[in-house]
Amino acid sequence: MLKKDTGEILSVRNITKKDAAWYCLVSIIFTAVLWGWFAFTGIKFLWEWNLSLRDALLTFVTIFLLELTCGQDIRGRLWHAAYPGFLALMLVFPYVIGTGSGNRDPDFRHLLNPYVMEALGFLSISVITAFWQQKARRPLSILIAIGTFLITTFQIICALIYFSYFLIYGSTFATADFLPFVQTHLSEAIGFLKSFISVKTLCLGVILLLVLFVPTITLLVRNIKNGGMSSAKWPKWIIALSVLLFAAGIINVRHWIPRSFPVLDYQLSQAYIHSIRDAKKLHTINAAKLVLANGINNTLASRVPGTVLLVIGESETSDLMTAFTPSLPVDTTPWLTSEKENKDFYLFNHAYTNFPATAGALSMALTGINQYNEKEIGQVVTLLDVAKKAGYDTWWISNHRQLGAGNPSVDLVSSGADHTLWTTHAEGADIDLISLLKKVPRNGNHFIVLHLMGSHAKYDSRIPDDWPYLSLPGADETENDYATTVDYTDYVLKNIFNYSKENLHMTAMAYLSDHGEDMKYGHGEGHVTWSMLHIPLFFYLSPEYETAFPNTAKALRNNREKIFTNDLLFDTMCGLIQAPNNDYSPTYDLTSPLYSLNADQALAVNGKWIVANDPSLHDIK
Repeated sequence: MLKKDTGEILSVRNITKKDAAWYCLVSIIFTAVLWGWFAFTGIKFLWEWNLSLRDALLTFVTIFLLELTCGQDIRGRLWHAAYPGFLALMLVFPYVIGTGSGNRDPDFRHLLNPYVMEALGFLSISVITAFWQQKARRPLSILIAIGTFLITTFQIICALIYFSYFLIYGSTFATADFLPFVQTHLSEAIGFLKSFISVKTLCLGVILLLVLFVPTITLLVRNIKNGGMSSAKWPKWIIALSVLLFAAGIINVRHWIPRSFPVLDYQLSQAYIHSIRDAKKLHTINAAKLVLANGINNTLASRVPGTVLLVIGESETSDLMTAFTPSLPVDTTPWLTSEKENKDFYLFNHAYTNFPATAGALSMALTGINQYNEKEIGQVVTLLDVAKKAGYDTWWISNHRQLGAGNPSVDLVSSGADHTLWTTHAEGADIDLISLLKKVPRNGNHFIVLHLMGSHAKYDSRIPDDWPYLSLPGADETENDYATTVDYTDYVLKNIFNYSKENLHMTAMAYLSDHGEDMKYGHGEGHVTWSMLHIPLFFYLSPEYETAFPNTAKALRNNREKIFTNDLLFDTMCGLIQAPNNDYSPTYDLTSPLYSLNADQALAVNGKWIVANDPSLHDIK
C-alpha cells in the first residue's frame, strides 16, 4: 500500500490492483453512506436515474479518481483540506432541505442536486491543490494554502448561515429575506442580525468555525513547511488526471454556484431590483396616461383644500397595540386608545400586510399592483402620481436612510415626489420627523408621506434613552423592548397629528404599518406567522371633509369590520382624496360602498396565505 502519511506517489508501480480495488470499495461505501444520509433527511426521488442515481455514479467516479490520483483513500491526510467544507455542505443542506421544505416534496434534482455538484467540485479542487502543494515552492505553496482556505471558508459560512436561518425560522431560506441585505444600509442589516444573534451565539459560532478549520489549517501549514521537498516522480498519467480533475472541479463549481445559496438568492433579489428600476424608466410614460375619472374640480384638494397625511409605520403588529387588542395588560397606545371613541377616527381591526417585508409590501401598497389583479410593475402609476394629478404638492419625508437605488420599490415612489426630506441622523428617534414636517408650507394643498422607523429591529435602538420602559407581565426582554417601541410610536403619531391639524389644515390622515412582527421570528418569508401579517390601520377625517363628502365617511364607517390587505392602500387613498382614475378599482377602496373583500378572498404573502385561515377571525367573513 502507499504511504498514507505523506501522500506521495512514489511510482506508478506502487498502485496495485489491490490498491485500486480498495479505492473502488471505499468510493462505493462513501457514496452509499452519503445517499443514505440524503434518504434519512427526507430527500425524495433518490432511486431514479435522471433525478439522483446519475449524480451518485458521478460522485463515486470522482472520489475513486481522486483517490487514485493522490494515492490515498478518503482517510488520508491530503483529504483533510476538503473535509470541513464538503461535510458542511453535505450535512447541512440535505438536512435543512429535507426537514424544512414544508408541503413541498424535497426532491433531489430541483433542490439538493446543485449543492451536491457544487460540493463535489470544491472537493476536487481542494484535494488536487493539496496534492500539488507537495511539490510547490513556498511562495506558490502559500498561494495554494490561501486559496484552499478561502474555498473552505466560503463553504462553511454558507452552511452555517443556512443552518442558522433554519434554526430561527424552521424552513429553507426564502429568497425574499435576502432583499433586506441587498437593499438596506449596512448598519440596518447589522441591526437586523443583532436582534436574532446574541453575543453568546456568535462566540459559539466562531469557536465552531475554528474547530472545523483545524484539519485544513494543519494540513496547509504542514505542506507549506515541507513545500518542494517531495522527491517523488509523478507519472504523466497522474499529472494529466490531476489536471483533468481540477478542471472538472472548476467547471462544476462555476456551473452550480449560481444555482445555489447564496448566489442564487442574490441573483433573484437583483432581478427583482432591476424589475423595479425598469418600471422607473417607464414611470413617466405611465404617469402621462393617468386620467382622473371625475376631473380635477371634484377632487378633495379642489373642494376641501389642505393637507392629506399618509404615515407608514415599520414592523408594527396590531397584536401588541392596545387600541386594536384591548386585552393587553398594559396600554401600549394611550393616545390612539383615547381617540378610539372619537367619531372622526376610523380604526380597522382586520388589516393585514400583503407581504411580511418592506420591499414586497410597499411595492404593492404604493402602486396599482395588488394580489388580486394581474398588473405588472411596469404598467402602473404610483400613489404620488395620482396625488399630483389631483392637485397636491407631494412630499416624501423619511427617517430611513436615503437608500437611492438600494431600496427600489420605495425609491420608485419617493423619487416621484415634488419634495423629498430625510432626517439628518437616519434611523434615530422618529420624533425628529416633526422638524422636517415643519418645512412644509402652512398654506396650500399638500400630500405628505411620512415613513417611520417605528418598531424596526433592533428594538431598543428605536427608543430615546429617557423614554419610559414598558414591562408586560410574563413578557421577556425582547417583547418588552418591542412594546416600548409601540408606545413611543403612539407618542410620535400623536405629535404628528397635533402639529398637522394645528398648522397644516389637515383634511385627512391615514396610518398603517408595512408589515407586522413576530417576537420570535421577526418578519420575513422564512417562517411566516399571523403576527407578522396583522397590521394597524386607522383614518382620520376632518369635520370639513365629512361635511363635503358624507358618503365617503359613511362608507369608511360601514367598512370598519371588513378585511383589508395593505396592497389595496393605493385604491383606498385614491378614493380618500376623491381621485378615482384609470388605474383604480372601487371594489378595492375602503372609502367606497362597492368595497368587497371577504376573508375567503383576502390573501397575503403573494397569494400563498388565505386570510380566512387566521384563527383570530373566528366568524368574520
